[in-house]
Amino acid sequence: MKYTIIFLLLPLVAFAQEFEFQQELDTIPIEIDGYQLPYPWLGGFALTNPALVDIDADGLYEMVMSNNKGGLYYLENDGTPQVPDFYIEEEEWQGIDLNMGLFPFFCDIDADSDLDLILETVSLPIYIYENVGTIYDPVFELLEDMVEDTSGTPIEGTFGDLVDIDGDGDYDFFTGNWYSCTISFYENVGDSSSYAFALVTTNFQGISTNGYKNYLEFCDIDADGDWDLYIGTDEGYIYYFRNDSVLPDYTFTCLSTNYLGEDVGDDANPEFCDIDADGDFDLFVGKGNEYDHNDNGDMQFWRNEGTMEVSNFVQENQMYLTFDIAGADEPDFVDYNYDSDMDLYVLYKYIALLSNVGNAEDPSFQVVDLEMVGSGFLASSNDYGDLNDDGDEDMVVAGGWSGIVGFWECDGDTSLPGFTEQTSIDVGCLLGSPALGDLDADGDLDMILSATNWSSFWNFYYENQGTPEHFNYVLIDSNFQGIYIDEGAVPSLVDFDFDGDLDLMLGGIGYSAVNYIWYYENQGTPEVPDMVLVSQDLLGLGEINTGYGVEFVDIDNDMDFDVFAGTEAGGIKFYRNITEHAEVGPKRPIGPPKYSIDSDLTHNPQQSLFTFTLPSPQNVTLAVYNLLGRKITTIVSGSQPAGTHSFLWNPSSQASGVYIIRLETAQEAVAKRVMVVR
Repeated sequence: MKYTIIFLLLPLVAFAQEFEFQQELDTIPIEIDGYQLPYPWLGGFALTNPALVDIDADGLYEMVMSNNKGGLYYLENDGTPQVPDFYIEEEEWQGIDLNMGLFPFFCDIDADSDLDLILETVSLPIYIYENVGTIYDPVFELLEDMVEDTSGTPIEGTFGDLVDIDGDGDYDFFTGNWYSCTISFYENVGDSSSYAFALVTTNFQGISTNGYKNYLEFCDIDADGDWDLYIGTDEGYIYYFRNDSVLPDYTFTCLSTNYLGEDVGDDANPEFCDIDADGDFDLFVGKGNEYDHNDNGDMQFWRNEGTMEVSNFVQENQMYLTFDIAGADEPDFVDYNYDSDMDLYVLYKYIALLSNVGNAEDPSFQVVDLEMVGSGFLASSNDYGDLNDDGDEDMVVAGGWSGIVGFWECDGDTSLPGFTEQTSIDVGCLLGSPALGDLDADGDLDMILSATNWSSFWNFYYENQGTPEHFNYVLIDSNFQGIYIDEGAVPSLVDFDFDGDLDLMLGGIGYSAVNYIWYYENQGTPEVPDMVLVSQDLLGLGEINTGYGVEFVDIDNDMDFDVFAGTEAGGIKFYRNITEHAEVGPKRPIGPPKYSIDSDLTHNPQQSLFTFTLPSPQNVTLAVYNLLGRKITTIVSGSQPAGTHSFLWNPSSQASGVYIIRLETAQEAVAKRVMVVR
């Protein structure tokens, strides 16, 4: 097989200002079961609660939902009545910021022909925002920040709905009750333009569900002119109660305690609308994260393939807006199929595999298997590296609660990789995250491991005292480089400045700075690192919630490191490095170079010629490293006379990717990046 070596002529040591990153939500596609997610890198949702409503009177349903930060996402529909196309118009809609989880729903509470906004919280208070704009351009102003009943008692409960249950022309209010999972009914004893809610009962029709909270949704599912009732539960099921009376009466009969025949995870939150304009109601199901990760997805979509009188719901999407695997996750990039682009592993309870069906410059991911390996990886973290020198990436897993570090051999193939645990070590405390890299330039992978017993925190350094083929990890230092890592830290080893040695990144610095990435530059050598803190906010974006698995990878093949961060909500955030290539690092002193490496392609495309000039006779080492800091080969080592010297390197046994060519003398070290392309 022929290889091409591309020489990267950008300066290795840059004279720059700060790095520049930007968050991108949809520039790299993810496809699952033939469906392309609109916002794959949104970061997931701890809880989704979609409200579908035509808020601007354009004949299309828009979506409003909590942004998990105390405000609201507003998703405009740019599609058609038959085929929606949602895009995020605003991430903090209407300037609402209440610093708590919000559950929106809409109705015309004051009979002025436009839709007003009601916001429920976990319990108290309930907010009402009046629409003081128009039906085409809504503007919401706070009307009440504590809705009370006619006795002056604040209305509280779980997550309810407003509906004209008795057909008298105004909206009555229903809300669930904590722990008993019964329903409180507040009749509107005012009128359509001036509401007044009077408590009628805290045990409406004797209805209750299992669990400790419920989510109410009224819908005339059988087109008989009255309101039927659906209740989602915290256990992930949906109850269906048919209304068997005729307005103004109502009598509810429970027909199903598992309406969809499926546990959606946690906190099933049903929302009906006719999203495809075929005359019947379709169903969106919001959901929460489930600790056991038994059901993935941000929200589910079920299309009604029945009629307006007799529904038949068929699930189309497990993930509707974004990639979300229902709990804290960790991304890692590995070219498992040797096609010269980076594929994606995601660790959660299982290991998911997403194959890159694009290319190195323009990636596009397709979900291959959400449960490729495992079922016992809860509260775990991992990293990948070739631990037996067989050319593929093996896996190290730190079991957070168990204190066990497991070493897994990659034993699958290029169509579907697999891993088998070979051995383990018991560290004897709670574990954070492992990071593999060759920290002493001896050709094998060493390990940094964060750990704690809640009162003390450690940054263990395990030296690999084995060989590239047979690892042997020996604890050398419980406080590597004197760097403090508290319980939220996620270490990564990467040659971020492309100078031939490994730097240290810490993501999620515990409770003191959970939303930042700290950058420790190695100002030592590949053999003897000296980690110096140069940035406490590498991305320069302020708080970004990167407390779970931070991965550095050149995803777009532009010769700098981009960042992917797993989140507690079960998604992944993507931050593209847009730093100018001529400015790829913090500012350093400018001085004339004493040594340099020149390079050129020879007539043989499988080899590369490297040339360097020495001002005086001396001992030199010219070696090749990968981005984990592992020495691939030594091209030349020993005494060389003054003058110009040229040596060949044949990369035919190496995978595609970026490599560092490092020239080292007693006085100075210089390096050059090259890319090997099959």
